[in-house]
Amino acid sequence: MMFVCFYNGYPIYEGDTHSYITVAFNNIFPEDRTPFYSYFLRISSFWESLWYTIFFQCLLLSFLLLRYIRHLNSSGPAFSSGIIAIMVIATFTCVSWISSKLMPDIFGGILLVAVLLYLFENASKPWRKASYLVIIFLIISIHNSHFLITALFSCSILIFSLVRKNKALLKKSLALMGVSVLFYITMCSLNLAQGNGFVFCKAAPVFTMAKLASNGILDVYLDDNCEKKNLRLCSCKGQLTEYPWDFMWPAPSSALSKIGGWDSCKNEYNGILSDVFTSPRYLKLYIQKSCTSTMRQLFEIQIMPTYADDRESGSTKQYKKYFNEEFKEYTISRQNRNCLDITYFNLIYNLFFILTTVWIFLLYSRSPNKDIMHLYASIIVFLLINAFVSSTFSMVHYRFQARVFWLLPATNAILILKYLQANYKASQNLPINK
Repeated sequence: MMFVCFYNGYPIYEGDTHSYITVAFNNIFPEDRTPFYSYFLRISSFWESLWYTIFFQCLLLSFLLLRYIRHLNSSGPAFSSGIIAIMVIATFTCVSWISSKLMPDIFGGILLVAVLLYLFENASKPWRKASYLVIIFLIISIHNSHFLITALFSCSILIFSLVRKNKALLKKSLALMGVSVLFYITMCSLNLAQGNGFVFCKAAPVFTMAKLASNGILDVYLDDNCEKKNLRLCSCKGQLTEYPWDFMWPAPSSALSKIGGWDSCKNEYNGILSDVFTSPRYLKLYIQKSCTSTMRQLFEIQIMPTYADDRESGSTKQYKKYFNEEFKEYTISRQNRNCLDITYFNLIYNLFFILTTVWIFLLYSRSPNKDIMHLYASIIVFLLINAFVSSTFSMVHYRFQARVFWLLPATNAILILKYLQANYKASQNLPINK
């Protein structure tokens, strides 16, 4: 799972990595995200090396994947079958690119694996089910989107269990919903303790405004209302960019900076948001935009190039300040030399997904195995919810879908390996089950 780290020469970073490092080592409680990935980064690095952080990310991922593999393929030696499956998954899916990043992205996939294990590992002992719920709660805390994704997913499972009158699944869906609600209350309480009020995310109105600016709804609203209302945002009319981050950063060129910052127009933002979500005209437009962006996000499964950092950037300074002993590794990594080509990797991943999907369809299209069908249905529903939440409340970006999509070809691989193993045992007249 750490292959890409070794290939690159250092853990991969993204534009937000330095923000997580800053929060981690300056005891800052951020207004725009949960602080828990930063805390994880600080503790797992032992204040010494970011290699350790990647190691622990991959360790948790591998542990849950081994359980998932064991659930799908209970025949044969558990350890050797699991290691072979993990090697195939790491080689032919994009998971290593995600698990090798100093970002919370991989925890989206870990969340999906943990949820599937909790729902479908029927033979689990009570303590193991409880441990899955604890893991799910901790993973939800890593990223704001995890709360809403888990809540919506548990609602879909709840509806399915009511329709099918499945009491066991109903209890599990209620437990998942309870875990997500518990984290919501926890986050609101932490914000209250920080003086931000009893809110899940203090910066939520700003992020929502940034989304309205990027999808064009704010332009329509300002065209309709600037002559009727005294809005400070009217000074930015016609200058709003297509990317949400350009609405908020950087100062002083961003629209937010021009009108005074994050808190200066709080009442104005809330008024605009109230108008948008209560007016049929704007609400209809918002729903249309949400549907199209969800479908776009659903198919954003490519790994995109990662670019070198400017030597004078804030990111570079953070690495030098807190991890000076490995700063040379950081500077000579393939990423910082712009030598990290992903073209052939994407080609392999796409071909593997297509071929294995066709194989699985041929194997299971007429299969009476309802558990497999329910498993795939759950994965697809989760991918759809992930696409909806990410694109509707943030933006369409490859990272948000690739972080969970890899589990679909990974599941294909596990089931195909199970099929090949069963055929081999049959040809050798070996018992298929232990």
